[in-house]
Amino acid sequence: MSNQYQNEIDKLPPLDDYSFENIFTVHQDGEHYFYNLLRTINFPEDIDSSLFVNYRVKSNMPLTTLSYNVYNTPKLWWLIVLVNRIDNPISFIKPGTLLKVVKPEQVNEIIQTIKSQLI
Repeated sequence: MSNQYQNEIDKLPPLDDYSFENIFTVHQDGEHYFYNLLRTINFPEDIDSSLFVNYRVKSNMPLTTLSYNVYNTPKLWWLIVLVNRIDNPISFIKPGTLLKVVKPEQVNEIIQTIKSQLI
């Protein structure tokens, strides 16, 4: 099995559309399923800049909180990491930091673009 996502495999529980794992295909080794999370994900450089807005962080916060503030879900922390090439996703973002974030209405399009480079 290859090039199937977890939500396409009946034996596995469904994932929320914005879960980090949902951008990776699932592989099977016997009865075990796994993701190749070590695969490099590069945010495409040629994406139209009009799909983004700038967001200035007001206080120390984890990326999950920032994701919730921007997207109303903590699950898109990984998208902020990719767009801004953040090396340490568990460190707090410092106040005053200016980040580029995908406009909420463009998230699905951007996720599909990322997924297409991983197939």
